[in-house]
Amino acid sequence: MRSQAGDVLDIVLDGKHPPLPSPDPRPAGEATFRVSTPDASGHKWGLVRLPAGTDLGYFLDCLNRSRSWDPAVHTRARAELNQAVDFAGGVTVYPSYGQIEHTLCLEPGTYYFLDYDDLAEPDAADRIQSLRTTGPARHELKVPVDVVIEARQEGEREFYAMPERLPAECTVLLRNLSDHPQEVVFNRVHDGTTADDVRDFVLAFRTGGTPPGNVFMGAPTGLMPISSGRESAMRLRFPPGRYAVCSYTSHGRTGRSGVLEEMLEIVTIG
Repeated sequence: MRSQAGDVLDIVLDGKHPPLPSPDPRPAGEATFRVSTPDASGHKWGLVRLPAGTDLGYFLDCLNRSRSWDPAVHTRARAELNQAVDFAGGVTVYPSYGQIEHTLCLEPGTYYFLDYDDLAEPDAADRIQSLRTTGPARHELKVPVDVVIEARQEGEREFYAMPERLPAECTVLLRNLSDHPQEVVFNRVHDGTTADDVRDFVLAFRTGGTPPGNVFMGAPTGLMPISSGRESAMRLRFPPGRYAVCSYTSHGRTGRSGVLEEMLEIVTIG
């Protein structure tokens, strides 16, 4: 797999939480994380930057409230997160994808490395590692990319601008042009699956109904949420096939999950 430019750090997600590679503090700027896991259950590995004075406990409380099914609870929590937290990226990784190269710009500040699936655990704060960065900020990535996916917004409408076909091995850049955090998740689907089939499945799953058969095949992958104005990239090799490309983050005002609106495309890879 082609290596990326800039600083490179190897991250193996195996539940042991080894110290992050030195130095700490690290120079701000473009960095690549080569992320892998031996765990069959996979990991949703993410990075967030908290402004000075923002408490880690407050962030975890907001994040857990944002997952509530009650709109009165999650809408306010998501608005607080949008204002108080810089979502920098991360990747969803499973053993079948081998090593994923994830590139982003580290701005000056303190970054927290977390597994989104662990955050409801009582010792969640103890599992989170941090890394300080210093030096001049730089927002634009210089890494060569093969595919650009833009999360766009027109009024209340949000959608992806992206190609209908992607190469099996590629570097994908997510650029967030909306006003709240966005992600991009790749799920392989059965031939003939439509966007409406995916929405029906997700809606049934989330409302406690009986999904009309599983539309997905294998393990997902993708880029974890990034804040408005940010971009991040990943390089990996996809199994060829048809994929649903979607965002499960919620609209900052309507509270609706992106996948249930227009943040969903069916594409061919390979």
